[in-house]
Amino acid sequence: MDNTNPALAESVPFEFDAVDLAGHATLEDVTYLPTPEPRTDEMPLSQTVVDFAGE
Repeated sequence: MDNTNPALAESVPFEFDAVDLAGHATLEDVTYLPTPEPRTDEMPLSQTVVDFAGE
């Protein structure tokens, strides 16, 4: 972050080499995919459940 105050701070750029899309989350529930789907060169969307590939 570029500020010690979380309400005013902006994050620094980051990227993941690869993640496995594992499911989707809501406030009420988490739905997992039968088999995680490998993803590369994309940012996970809000409310997605991911696992870091190879971890």
